[in-house]
Amino acid sequence: MIRSLVRFLVLLLVLGATFTVMAIYWTFYKPLPDYETTLRLPEITQEVTVKWDDYGVPHIFAANEKDMYTTLGYLHAQDRLWQLTLNQLYLEGRFSEFLGRDLLPFDQYTRTIGFWRIAGELEKQATPEDLQLLQAYSNGINRFIENNSNRLPIEFALTGIKPMPWTPRHSLALSRALGWELNVSWWSKVMLGFLEDKLPASALRELFPAWYAPLDVDIRNSPTVATPDSNLHDLQDVAMNLLQTDVELRALMGQKGSHIGSNAWVADGSRTESGYPLLAGDPHLGLDMPGKWYEVHFNLDGVNMSGATIAGAPFLVLGQTDRHAWSFTSLMPDDTDFFVEEINPMDRGQYLADKVDTLSVYKPFDIHREIIKTKEGEEILHEVRITQNGPLISDIHPNDTLFEGRLISMNWTGYQSSFELRALRNMALAQNFTEFQNALTDFSVPALNIMYGDIDQNIAILTTGAIPIRQRVPLLFKQGWNATDRWSATIPSDQLPKIINPESGFIANANNPVGGADYPHYLTAFWEPDSRIRRIEEVLSSKRLHSKDLYRELQNDVFSPQAKDITSIILPVLEASSDTLMQKALPYLRNWDFRFTESATAASLYEGFFLKFVENTFR
Repeated sequence: MIRSLVRFLVLLLVLGATFTVMAIYWTFYKPLPDYETTLRLPEITQEVTVKWDDYGVPHIFAANEKDMYTTLGYLHAQDRLWQLTLNQLYLEGRFSEFLGRDLLPFDQYTRTIGFWRIAGELEKQATPEDLQLLQAYSNGINRFIENNSNRLPIEFALTGIKPMPWTPRHSLALSRALGWELNVSWWSKVMLGFLEDKLPASALRELFPAWYAPLDVDIRNSPTVATPDSNLHDLQDVAMNLLQTDVELRALMGQKGSHIGSNAWVADGSRTESGYPLLAGDPHLGLDMPGKWYEVHFNLDGVNMSGATIAGAPFLVLGQTDRHAWSFTSLMPDDTDFFVEEINPMDRGQYLADKVDTLSVYKPFDIHREIIKTKEGEEILHEVRITQNGPLISDIHPNDTLFEGRLISMNWTGYQSSFELRALRNMALAQNFTEFQNALTDFSVPALNIMYGDIDQNIAILTTGAIPIRQRVPLLFKQGWNATDRWSATIPSDQLPKIINPESGFIANANNPVGGADYPHYLTAFWEPDSRIRRIEEVLSSKRLHSKDLYRELQNDVFSPQAKDITSIILPVLEASSDTLMQKALPYLRNWDFRFTESATAASLYEGFFLKFVENTFR
């Protein structure tokens, strides 16, 4: 009897172990790609070879673009299928359909901002060639899904979601969503407006002494948050709710870190060891898991192109070819404005479009109605009302009083027609500097500084993007019916800042001002502090010949000019203190080289001080 029981228990253990091993295999190992296989894809017309290097970067050798992008689509799906699917839910506003009603506010938000709606318009205006290449890429993603329905990543089993077909419209929507991700200047507008509601003008001047400087106006005539007869508190409440939703949605998408910026620099052959231009680029995007970038090397019928792509689009965002290299920094553009809109008291389906003296002109809202499904089986009508200044964002977070017939709309340069994906493709295919510059005319969102170098010894920084020409630059709210406040045009591309082949032999940017003091147009008031650009220019100007090793060291540099400046101010205060703890900190700060190394005790002391300093300032 005992022997039989032991045998039974052993059998159970063996079966349990077997099922555990099988579960681990099917869950974690079977979905892994096979890098030593030959595939026959109906969409491929000529042989394509893919080789992976030791870093897991694919090298795609193809005879034509369609086959090349089909292959990349397959690889993106192979390595990033859950990332692609999550982006589809985000772009289409379908979180609540698959993950539950609790996520409905995010769907209402993204549908009101309108990534999917904008992409539909862009798809109608795209050229046949644009759509053919995007369809080839989509075919690769969809072929992987069809071939691997029984070996999907674990996220699909955990959520019960099945992969959805990818289309060219998804790629177009993703390009706009990435533009929106870099559009964070409006966060500062909303927060500054919130503070202006709370604080006197003198306190604002102390907290933000440089805010008004780019506008060259006295604070008494400075940009105001709202029109004098508006209910400021209610308007601010809506704007702050919008900001909170945006922050929470980015967290849902796995975007960690709040700061977005970038560094890039380039030197011509007179300043490099090789005698040819050398370029370094370091875009600072939000932290994701997996990351946004997907490195790839293309060999298109013998022509090499390599760099970073983003899963969901087939073209290089930044990189290099046999002839040139490019990277970018964010312009930190002011490309979003909020407008107070008035409803027609006689017809709530109309808004005040224009007002001259006592004459009021009303227009009907452009209304888009959609059904949002929820996982619980509900179908909820979502209505997006659009004015001449953009969609009503107050409909996402309506106030009970509705500000006595007033609403808030939002205009963003992303609502204009432009074809960034086409621009990226042509930037990589450019055969000379002129062709590269011409490719940028299709690039509007987001506004960027493109750092460039080529084998013909050209170096440049070229600002590209749609920047509204404003007659008045308010901090937050404008009057939607006031022609002076509305956007009428954007700065012509030939009037955007640029530097080409300077005498210094190098160019650098770290989100610092471009264009110079005499530049006639308003670009933004959200430039970054000058700590990074000061350090970059200090290092680059101190070295006669630049090398890859120098650039690698600079990209990993931990010296802080900001810490040096502020420590020189706080040291005399600490030295005058009789506090025992302060006296213990003094030797560390006195002997600090202002580098943030792992063993730098002074760096920890400084960071502790700086965080508390900011907190105390705002308290």
